[in-house]
Amino acid sequence: MNVSCLNINLFYTLFFFFFSQVIFSQEKYIAFFDSGKFELTNEEDIRLNEWIKQNSDSKIISINGFTDEIGTNLYNDTLSKKRVDFVYELIKDKIKTRNDFKTIGFGESQISSIHHEENRKVEIIYLEAFDIQHEEYIVNDYLIKKKLERLNLNDSSVIYNTTDKNSLIALDKVSVGQILVLNNVEFYRDSDVLLPAAKNELNNWAIVFKKKLNIKFVIKGHVCCVAQNNLYLNSLSSRRAHTVLNYLETQGVSKERMDFVGYGSSKPIYQIPEKNGFEALKNRRVEIQIIEN
Repeated sequence: MNVSCLNINLFYTLFFFFFSQVIFSQEKYIAFFDSGKFELTNEEDIRLNEWIKQNSDSKIISINGFTDEIGTNLYNDTLSKKRVDFVYELIKDKIKTRNDFKTIGFGESQISSIHHEENRKVEIIYLEAFDIQHEEYIVNDYLIKKKLERLNLNDSSVIYNTTDKNSLIALDKVSVGQILVLNNVEFYRDSDVLLPAAKNELNNWAIVFKKKLNIKFVIKGHVCCVAQNNLYLNSLSSRRAHTVLNYLETQGVSKERMDFVGYGSSKPIYQIPEKNGFEALKNRRVEIQIIEN
């Protein structure tokens, strides 16, 4: 196997393992196996088939196999993959999978329990039917947040928060990690549809960015008013950020220079519940963070 294939396999291994642990921890089915076996026991087979019936409208993200520490690394790598393949054959054509769906055998590399029997398992990571509508935003938000972590970027100081005659001068001095707050970029209530005034503001930003072709950035969406950080709020904030990206693209800013991410209400400027409409407005915002200059 060449180096590029190894890098690709490593990427998928890291991606789907962290994906399953961080994002889809509440949508996980676990099947357990006897020592050294890749076939399910009758009891586990019945349990899995019942889960399949109850989740015919779900969508599978990945199927990951694990073993205990008994045996060599090579033996356990092979055994974990056989367990995954066995489960996949039972599920195939009964439940939808993502286009980038993967089956991964982790062997004994991810021991999670001191009890051997709890490590002999296959985990099915999936989205329930109701959550499939948010799928692409869930995936995108996770990937972009990991990208920002790898770049070691934290929320930094705000350079300026409106477009004016000094905007180009300000961008000459902007550094990686700094944040630009987009004033007047607002949406119709509980939607990702831009208000007319927001388009005027984004037109100004598009002019600025088209003159500064070296700058790449992430558009970050936030919502207000509800402290609970749930899937709907995350999706709304992400969809709003995506709307801004799409609009800037229509005005001539290359899509290759932009990413988007939603934070729901997890990063408020003012404590939630807000004291007044002004605080709510400031929490319900769109920001741009510079990631390359």
